[in-house]
Amino acid sequence: MYKFVIDELVIEEIDEIKPEGCVACFFYDEFHPDPVFESEKALRDCFFACLFEPQPMANFMFSLRPRDIMMNGKWYDHCDDAIVVLNRFKSFYQKLELKELVFDLFEVEKNNKVTVPGHYKASAVVAGDHEEISLSGKFMAELDKHPVGYWFISKIEIEGIGI
Repeated sequence: MYKFVIDELVIEEIDEIKPEGCVACFFYDEFHPDPVFESEKALRDCFFACLFEPQPMANFMFSLRPRDIMMNGKWYDHCDDAIVVLNRFKSFYQKLELKELVFDLFEVEKNNKVTVPGHYKASAVVAGDHEEISLSGKFMAELDKHPVGYWFISKIEIEGIGI
């Protein structure tokens, strides 16, 4: 980090604007993005966290590519169409809870594409029932980098769920 500050950050030109109580912040990841960390975050904190909670997903999910998404072998023209299918899956359960999410080996291709295999375990209670069931399986996700630095899921295959 010191090498970054000395070799790169101090030569950056910035506007000197000093509003009272404000500070200028610089993030290392803006200079040197980490595709493994960012793609894991998109999958763990957004996609899987939203998939395995009982509330419906919002109309826009920032971790899904806005257009041309493949889920479990089916193409969707727009992320709204994919979210409808994901919410339909979620509507069959009164309780969904992610128990385990494990990422295997991240494969980074030219810092523009990341392929992530892994597996998950979740528990669920079917709507109108009280018996808890297990959902589990392998998954394979492909993420693409947006020009401004965000990582979007372009393809995802998830065993054990009907989407």
